[in-house]
Amino acid sequence: MDRLYNSEDPAKFLEGKYTFTQQIDLLTGEVTYNGMFWHFLVPGYGNVYFISGHYILNSDGEFVFARGRQNFDTTLLCALLE
Repeated sequence: MDRLYNSEDPAKFLEGKYTFTQQIDLLTGEVTYNGMFWHFLVPGYGNVYFISGHYILNSDGEFVFARGRQNFDTTLLCALLE
């Protein structure tokens, strides 16, 4: 469970569930992520902020592979937290 909240009014918040795995190759420094990283589902609005998939980053933190589904409605997300 994750929580995003209004920094000026912590009583205003959104909660979301997530689950993912992280694998680190200790020889190369490559990091692989699989799963759902953010998921804020708001009744009446649907998936306001959602990131899931398969992502690989090299040892410098740069994406070498990215495939998945994303929905970044940051305008709505911020409006819901006001």
